[in-house]
Amino acid sequence: AQVYGNAQVYGYARVFGDAQVCGYAQVYGNAQVYGYARVFGDAQVCGYAQVYGNAQVYGYARVFGDAQVCGYAQVYGNAQVYGYARVFGDSAVYGNAIVSENAGVFGDARVFGKARVFGDAEVCGDATICNNAYISSNDDIALVQYFGSMNRTTTFFRTKDNSISVVCGCFSGTLDEFKSKVKETHGDSYLAEEYLDIANLMEKRFKNREKRKSITIENGQNRK
Repeated sequence: AQVYGNAQVYGYARVFGDAQVCGYAQVYGNAQVYGYARVFGDAQVCGYAQVYGNAQVYGYARVFGDAQVCGYAQVYGNAQVYGYARVFGDSAVYGNAIVSENAGVFGDARVFGKARVFGDAEVCGDATICNNAYISSNDDIALVQYFGSMNRTTTFFRTKDNSISVVCGCFSGTLDEFKSKVKETHGDSYLAEEYLDIANLMEKRFKNREKRKSITIENGQNRK
């Protein structure tokens, strides 16, 4: 392991294996950085947090509490990962995004902007969560794959004001803006029909979110 530059490691923190801590980074508390992980820039890893594997934490990012960042994951910018949250795989959390509580971000997922992922939510696959996303459970996000002109993944998610946002390729905006863009780009083609059918389905899905939650609770009580 290497600690160099103006980096600081103190308290009961441990840096071991082939890990590197450099720049103005700080690792303290009972935190552990190991494997081939790198913590640099002005990043902080503290509490009982663990950064390992080939993960990187940098910029002004903070990883604390009992959070884990591992695999090839990256946390940077002003992002925060805390609680019992896990960020792993090839995922990235950046910008002013926050991942907390028992949430997980993995696969090739991207979480950025002012997005918040918390509760028991899981953001995975090729999902892209951004802007003012407010994801507290898996009912707040939906992925549709292999459709449209480029067979890409389109992400639908709830925002803080309880509206629906869409990320599809270069497009990022509200559900209504998405519908308008589809009509503008594809006119009356079968592609437009596909896109609009899915948009309408997602609108219905998010509208029935509370109904699904109540059914889940009822089923759980019946099982008990």
